[in-house]
Amino acid sequence: MTNPIARIRLVFLLLAVLIFTAVSGCGFHGKDEKGDKRVVARINNYDLTIKDFSDEARFMIAPDYLAANPEKAKSEALEGLITKKVLLQEAQRQNFDKDKAFMREIERYWEQALIKLLINKKIEEFSKVVITSDDDVKRAYDQLVAEGKITAKTFEEMAPQIRNEIAQGEMRADLAKWVRDARKAAKIKIYEENLKAAQVK
Repeated sequence: MTNPIARIRLVFLLLAVLIFTAVSGCGFHGKDEKGDKRVVARINNYDLTIKDFSDEARFMIAPDYLAANPEKAKSEALEGLITKKVLLQEAQRQNFDKDKAFMREIERYWEQALIKLLINKKIEEFSKVVITSDDDVKRAYDQLVAEGKITAKTFEEMAPQIRNEIAQGEMRADLAKWVRDARKAAKIKIYEENLKAAQVK
């Protein structure tokens, strides 16, 4: 039998990872070339436009690498996108896109994407009201020094990083509270007998 405490911890761990990822803003960078329909590459009957390329490449290229090697970075991203499209077309040709297992997998990604969009929206709202005072930053710095975690850097050097970490911590706390409040506001009924009958394979 599955340990219920371990299961609950797993749920909260997954939620924490999702919240931390959203707060950190991972995976969102680069400019979006809106509406540009000029073709970058044609793969069989599919035209990859500038907008399509920009939308996808921004998730594939690290900002530092793009800044240092813009043409090489874009060329490498294009090669990856072409390979991806060729394989997708082959999968569609073999009707994998109509497979039930595939549809379930798409549904899971769709749900994750919706939740991530919602969390990002709430974080944007929370970020507008989070205020980190200089006193909070100084107290955090003094505590890190007392614990021996900072030995060489001055307060002025560490202040921006500490301020950012405090703000992110406050936003994670606000978001976790919002999730708890949303659950409390929902009408939820659990049917224990049916839960016991459910087989998880």
